[in-house]
Amino acid sequence: GTRVEPLRFMGVNFDITGRRKAEEAVAAAHRQVQSIIDNATAIIYAFDLEGRFVMANAAIAELLNSTPEQMIGKRRHEFMPKDDADWHEENDRQTIEAGRPLEFEEYSQLRDRSITWFTTKFPLRDAQGRIYGVAGISADVSERKQAQEMWRESEERYRGVVENTTAIILRLDPRGVINCANSRALEFFGYAADELIGRHAVGSIVPARESTGRDLAAMVDQIAAYPDRFHSNANENICRDGRRVWLEW
Repeated sequence: GTRVEPLRFMGVNFDITGRRKAEEAVAAAHRQVQSIIDNATAIIYAFDLEGRFVMANAAIAELLNSTPEQMIGKRRHEFMPKDDADWHEENDRQTIEAGRPLEFEEYSQLRDRSITWFTTKFPLRDAQGRIYGVAGISADVSERKQAQEMWRESEERYRGVVENTTAIILRLDPRGVINCANSRALEFFGYAADELIGRHAVGSIVPARESTGRDLAAMVDQIAAYPDRFHSNANENICRDGRRVWLEW
């Protein structure tokens, strides 16, 4: 029952200053990278080979009603509809298999809206060159996509009107070169499209006279000066077979 009192302590000290500085440098670099990606308007993220988040910026976290810290270690399926998540994971897999950056047009149904993304994905490699994950940068191009769709529909309607009218329709650039002609115009003047498109109006469908060139130039100047007004002009035209007719444009 005798109590033993310690007489001395012995310890070994290791200088870990270098390691602490290295750890602090790594932490500072991580904070700097996170700060950079958090201020990006695009969504930026990275996944491991099991499809778990290893990095997420503030933009994607806000979109998915979460925080970057809460997303780490979780799959997309906890934040997105299953079909969307499966499709995005398949694009990750393709990128990993290709071993190089790939571009995708991706879609998501989030916050009661359909979003179109233009995405660049690329594999992440360790010091030995082995792929350990995949990262991506996605920009929301929904408005641009919608505008392109509206433009395409408008172009289709325009072509339908132009091709089905009985009127002769030509489009000239400011130099007077024909760059568009509807079927009625080609039929009337007797040319195939590749024979008329790219030719100057003077000398092809209007007589090659000096006054004609001046009249055409004056009309172009007038249209440029008053683009919101309706302009009309009557002049003599010539068909491929030599017929001469007067048309009001």
